[in-house]
Amino acid sequence: MDWGMKFSGSIVHRLLLCELHHDGPEDEIRFMLGPHSVRFSKVEFCLITGLKFGVIPDMTRYEMVQNRIHERYFSGVAEVDYEQLRAVLRIGIFEEQYDAVKLCLIYMLNWILLELDEREKVPLWQFRIVEDLDAFDAFPWGAHVYRQSIFGFKHAFDGRREQYERRQHEKGTDVHTVETYNIYGLAHALLIFAYEVIPELGTRFGTRREIDLSSRMLKWELNKQPRSDKLDKNFIARMFARTALVPTVAKRVTRYYEGIYEGGSLYMAADRHDGSVPNPLHHMTARPSHTEGSDLEFGGGSPLRHRPDTGEDGCGDFL
Repeated sequence: MDWGMKFSGSIVHRLLLCELHHDGPEDEIRFMLGPHSVRFSKVEFCLITGLKFGVIPDMTRYEMVQNRIHERYFSGVAEVDYEQLRAVLRIGIFEEQYDAVKLCLIYMLNWILLELDEREKVPLWQFRIVEDLDAFDAFPWGAHVYRQSIFGFKHAFDGRREQYERRQHEKGTDVHTVETYNIYGLAHALLIFAYEVIPELGTRFGTRREIDLSSRMLKWELNKQPRSDKLDKNFIARMFARTALVPTVAKRVTRYYEGIYEGGSLYMAADRHDGSVPNPLHHMTARPSHTEGSDLEFGGGSPLRHRPDTGEDGCGDFL
């Protein structure tokens, strides 16, 4: 996926190593950066992505529309996966106007915004809502993507230390020295968050354009990709960091931000095909890693997820 920026698994990994347990809202993460506890919440996510928030409706209310894209291109089968959808898009033959647009929207939602495993299936409710492009546009996709992303970020390390130790035992400590893992959700938002709250990262590895855009993600040009072997695992933890992103008055009244406090906590069941609560290890076991051989890895040490929370001192917006 090309966002016009060089993604750095090294920075995201080292940020996750600084995660704190905290007593604040469960639908946010806090990181120990320097002497501060730094917040990543739906506020930061909304400011970074520009995706709209609001109350997520009941998915079951979207009834299947007869003789539409789900039937025309997939014969109404219960499960459509990445390869099936991509095959239809590659063929490029569409029966009705806007069918290509609708299928591309579904593709972008699942494998760009949510960055799902290619083995995941398209939830049927998405085929229903995309038939009405106005309804699709009105849907609070920011809340939906954040809900699944925050779940993926918090569970990125689940089972990895145990698997690392098991593989070392099976293969030998000299052979198996690194454990790789996947992060599901919009990891690019977490990367831009790191650049926003840690000024030194931007100075060293990117350029922040001072222009008025709806999302901070669009402000960044990341033209340098730090190599993991050139960065020690604690380099982010030592840097000065702002403790949160606070929206300006102008941002608070924008269309994409105004629903940020509607609907309560977003740390519920990450939205599955049937609305059920996902297994926290669902994505973390028995799946091929997309990061094999990359810099998104750790070896030996346990992720630092149990450091005491030092509290927050707040900070203003720095647009």
